[in-house]
Amino acid sequence: MFWGTPKRNAAPLLGTIPVDLVLPGAEQAESESARVSPLADGVQGLLGRSDHCDIVFTVARERFPAHGPVLAAASATFREFLMGSSGGSSPSDRAGDPMQGLLVVAPRPAATGTTSPPAEEISGGIGDSSPPPVNIADASTPKRQRPQILELHVKGIETSEALETLLAFVYMAGTGGRWVYAPTSDLVNKDVLMLARHFGMPRLHEHAARWLVKDLTTANVVDRLATCEEFGLGLLHDNIVEQLTANPAELTVVSTSPELMRHPRILQDLLVQVAMLAGNSQQQQQQQQ
Repeated sequence: MFWGTPKRNAAPLLGTIPVDLVLPGAEQAESESARVSPLADGVQGLLGRSDHCDIVFTVARERFPAHGPVLAAASATFREFLMGSSGGSSPSDRAGDPMQGLLVVAPRPAATGTTSPPAEEISGGIGDSSPPPVNIADASTPKRQRPQILELHVKGIETSEALETLLAFVYMAGTGGRWVYAPTSDLVNKDVLMLARHFGMPRLHEHAARWLVKDLTTANVVDRLATCEEFGLGLLHDNIVEQLTANPAELTVVSTSPELMRHPRILQDLLVQVAMLAGNSQQQQQQQQ
């Protein structure tokens, strides 16, 4: 794991004013935005113009064209998924497949047809107001030479911004372009964690995990701790708990919040930490006497 112990100068208060925990390696993570490569402009241009896209993701009723080879180069897990799909079967149906429950291959149109099935026939499909598919070939290109688009419905996430973030990471940070991780909400960040885990992208997962310690307040700390539990971020969870229990006033606010009552495991962890602090304090007083 990449989590260590935060730097300890003066512990910032965890009240209504957001505070950040300082984690080792943060400077290196932020430097993702500083690298530039000539390849970045070309690859990003292909995505921006939807040129030669052979995949379309649909999530939250939005469409996102992409390039299979680019994603396959960034994710070995997705590469295996594509290999299974090209063989006529969906790897998401195989037990233990990382993509199981996340990506669903949409039914392909009949061989004699030229249009996709109606949106209402596809679970999580796109309505009539959706943008045109993708510019994968000029209209003059014979139909038999046009690449066939793979329609993939993304399940298990609630925000389209999360998938957009994943694509930006692949096409920008992955090619040495300028990229900054800046989700607009905790829900988006949680969805990014889900996508990064399924796609097997540890660097993106680290960005999303580190974001959990930014702008911590008594209002969001319980939700952040719950996310740590859900994704197995044990050391990060302990760092946040330690930060919280170091501020008794803020701990009192959190311990009486209705949100905490829905997470008995977190409540138990806080009580254990408080008991340990009380024991250490009593021991120090005895030593001073």
